[in-house]
Amino acid sequence: MSTTAEPSWRIERRDAHRLVLVTTQGPFSMKHFMAMVPEALAASLEPGYTGFVFDHRLMVPKLTTSEIYRLPTLFERQGWTRGMRVAVVHPPGQHGARQFEFFASLAVARSFQYQLFAELDAAIAWAAEEVD
Repeated sequence: MSTTAEPSWRIERRDAHRLVLVTTQGPFSMKHFMAMVPEALAASLEPGYTGFVFDHRLMVPKLTTSEIYRLPTLFERQGWTRGMRVAVVHPPGQHGARQFEFFASLAVARSFQYQLFAELDAAIAWAAEEVD
């Protein structure tokens, strides 16, 4: 994938699955993540959705290791809670996969319900499951 595309995101509610789907593309820096996450959280508030799917297959992360390390705490300050199910779609061999794997290990270590997926349908199914 070329990284010449401008960073962008589209947020939609999937009422049938009671979740928020966020599709991203282009190179994402810390400022892009910090702008996107509050919008995604706001989309979940009115219907009370707790499932999120972030489709990052067309996005390339442009973050340092220290920025990735800080993200779970920053997202929590914006309203990410442990009761939310967050599925991220980003194929394992794709550019930036190690950054997503590092973030996943941090999120899970902090008891967030977070999981990586290679396929969108699997991510949607997992995020739509009832939270215990």
